Amino acid sequence: MALLLIKALGILLVVLGVIFLIDNKRLQSFIKFWKKGSNIYLAGIIKVLVGVLFIVASADTNLLIFIFGMLYLVGGIIVFILGPKKVNGYIDYWAGKTSKNIPWIAACYLAMGILLIYLC
Repeated sequence: MALLLIKALGILLVVLGVIFLIDNKRLQSFIKFWKKGSNIYLAGIIKVLVGVLFIVASADTNLLIFIFGMLYLVGGIIVFILGPKKVNGYIDYWAGKTSKNIPWIAACYLAMGILLIYLC
């Protein structure tokens, strides 16, 4: 079951990568969504849950999935440690550079999605 969820996440990341490559404004609205109110805590919860999912699935796959799980888990915990003000500051920094980096960000989404589909 965990492997199926990871493949679904991989497909979602591929779809997001393609959407962000085609329509640059979508990424900017995606970033604005996570900055609104306490949505950043929702992002932290999602990262922790995905991290736990990867760690559980790593028993059936390989070490790379475990490493991804640990990175997601630590990233989610850091969101709660730093709090919304500090995390939104980092988001503002990267959002200011978004117009030049959109193809790179989309490529990262695509690469991560393809890697997850391939590994599971």
